[in-house]
Amino acid sequence: ELSPYVWQWLSPEQRLSALSELEQNVASITLRPPCEVVVEEMDGMYGYQCGDKIALNKELLESGDFESMKQAVSTTLHEGRHAYQNFNIEDCCVEPNHELVDSWRLNYDMGYEDGDTGIFDFAQMGLKRYLTQPVEVDARVFAQSVVGNVYA
Repeated sequence: ELSPYVWQWLSPEQRLSALSELEQNVASITLRPPCEVVVEEMDGMYGYQCGDKIALNKELLESGDFESMKQAVSTTLHEGRHAYQNFNIEDCCVEPNHELVDSWRLNYDMGYEDGDTGIFDFAQMGLKRYLTQPVEVDARVFAQSVVGNVYA
């Protein structure tokens, strides 16, 4: 379902099901519990992860075009990576690179600046500071590397 040839013919519900299956598979591979993937109306963002939930922008699933599909897959992977980061910090460290986990932990301990919660003021501090946090860089690189390898 995550090929551009199939995606274009799926309903939004079928697209959500395919992305949920992707999240379940990635969670299994990375030895963490899967998140529930849901759809929400959002303004100006693609998605977020909170606890055991990954929320995706409804607009990503309404379009059958290739770019929307890639962004939906990338967002699912990115937010799933945040779940992986949290799992390693809070529950069970399965990540072999302990220095990487330490950077995530330090990022959270020093105050993860999340634009959704209002802790981070984009107007005052800028988007660059948010995007260069260790947890954001890691999640973005992870998602981009997978998407780049699959849809190259």
